Amino acid sequence: MTAPRILVVDDDPAVARLLARTAALEGAEVTTVTDGTAARSAWTEGSFALILLDAMLPGVDGLSLCRERRRAGDRTPVVLVTARQLGDLEADARAAGIDATLAKPFAYPDLVRTIRRFLPPA
Repeated sequence: MTAPRILVVDDDPAVARLLARTAALEGAEVTTVTDGTAARSAWTEGSFALILLDAMLPGVDGLSLCRERRRAGDRTPVVLVTARQLGDLEADARAAGIDATLAKPFAYPDLVRTIRRFLPPA
């Protein structure tokens, strides 16, 4: 069986490394990009089981990117990872097609639980 593929999109190198390392420990093959434009290319060209997507990115922001991909018919699960206050953001995230949110700073067990929620069982 092939490993599920996860796209990690975060412009903070430390957060991107943590997300990617955790996804890899969960058995995923990980692609990491650091801006919205690169995320658009990777997402469009690749077949991913899950997208871990920062809300605030250079180039194209996470919500706009998800909205764009949903309009194109892409139903890949997307977890929005954000430092913004979730209260104000949640309605916009749902409207953009985000499947779940994870607030920064997040607890490691919450990250693992979130990834496992969307990956197929091993």
